[in-house]
Amino acid sequence: MDYRSEVLGALDPAGTSLVVPEVWEGVPGTSFGGYAVAALFASARLRAEQPRPLSVHARFHRPVPVTRTVGVRVERERRGRMVEVFSSRLGDGDRPLVSASVAFGAPSPVTDRSQPVEPMLPIDDPVPVFEVTEALGVRPANMMRHVGFRTSRRLLEGGASGDWHLLADWPSPTEDYEDGYAIAAIMCIDAFPPAASMFANGYTITDRWQVMPRSVDVTAWFYGSPATASRAGRLDVRTSVASTGAGFAVGRTQVWAEQCLVAEGMSQVVLLPASEA
Repeated sequence: MDYRSEVLGALDPAGTSLVVPEVWEGVPGTSFGGYAVAALFASARLRAEQPRPLSVHARFHRPVPVTRTVGVRVERERRGRMVEVFSSRLGDGDRPLVSASVAFGAPSPVTDRSQPVEPMLPIDDPVPVFEVTEALGVRPANMMRHVGFRTSRRLLEGGASGDWHLLADWPSPTEDYEDGYAIAAIMCIDAFPPAASMFANGYTITDRWQVMPRSVDVTAWFYGSPATASRAGRLDVRTSVASTGAGFAVGRTQVWAEQCLVAEGMSQVVLLPASEA
């Protein structure tokens, strides 16, 4: 996917407002949170002097309505020799919708890179999630159909097993640039913990879920783009949920490109009774 046009295309040239596109819709009438956080990242990037994306720490305050014009406010919090940090906020008038802290870094003289964790292999039985929801008689979100992300058919039918509760893939950036991988990673790190929390607690896609998960916040750390990657390829994503308690769960997500770990992060979700979600 062309994440540059997907996200930057929604911002005005000054990066001070955006019209929330319908294709961002995650639940009826509101934006998928990953797109909203990606827009805050992109608005900070327009002002950043350091080249490398380092991290995003975001919190959701209220749903972001689709097709509405919302304001974007960005302020530089720190500009150091190696790191600069911005605070960024989407707002509807005086009401905050999503806020984030976004950091960028300078090239380091230390060039060593190691990856001691075992790479994720591509899922071997992928199925587009929107096709599964359609088969169940549930209208897929606009974002779900537009992005076309996939997960394991066996996982959907049989539930989670092992340390990773959700295995999936996501379209790679059409350009091999670090911002594209960062934007895609933000979306993955927000998208999968809600479903992973359900699979971790024994639900499958065909069960009648008594609770519904909603994202509270998202944190992502970026490790850089791979040395080589296919523009037509897929990012491999895995998510685990270590514990659920008092109505909250935290998902840990890794994003891989060509067996290179490009990002990882965590997202907290609140579990609400289905009648209240």
